[in-house]
Amino acid sequence: SKAAGIVLILRLLADACPSLLGEAWLRQLLALMAAATILYGSLCALRQRNLKRLLGYSSIASAGFVLLGLVTLNDQGAQAVLFYLTAYVFGVVGAFTVISVVPEESSEDISTLANLHQRSPLMATVLTLSIVSLAGVPPLAGFMGKFALLRAAISSVAVHPVMPWVIGAALVG
Repeated sequence: SKAAGIVLILRLLADACPSLLGEAWLRQLLALMAAATILYGSLCALRQRNLKRLLGYSSIASAGFVLLGLVTLNDQGAQAVLFYLTAYVFGVVGAFTVISVVPEESSEDISTLANLHQRSPLMATVLTLSIVSLAGVPPLAGFMGKFALLRAAISSVAVHPVMPWVIGAALVG
């Protein structure tokens, strides 16, 4: 649903409202939204013990990274968004699949993953790779997607004076 919403926003901005693309207030609004969602999602996820809520807050931060690509309002940013969303989908599907299959009881607490590597090494590997990719650790696809988004944002610093602050928020997130 996030990918579909982003594609809809891109199509609306490019086709229905091309005059808005040049407006400074739109770029500043998107930049503020990107920074706020990255920081909110990342900071709220830090203390989360519920697995599904943890991924939910991660999803909020991910939406901020997607907005970071939209703030650039150029082809490089749009391509980075599509690459990031592709990597994100695989990470989320892998993580939610393991989280849905593994818990022995109805608890969704993070402690249900204790000793998962002994119970199911394959599930532990899939979950680890998914979470690490979503976190943006190199050399996985999540890192490459975030790197592409940051590269697109850095390339637009001259056009968007607020971009260094957004990039800083993304790095903190």
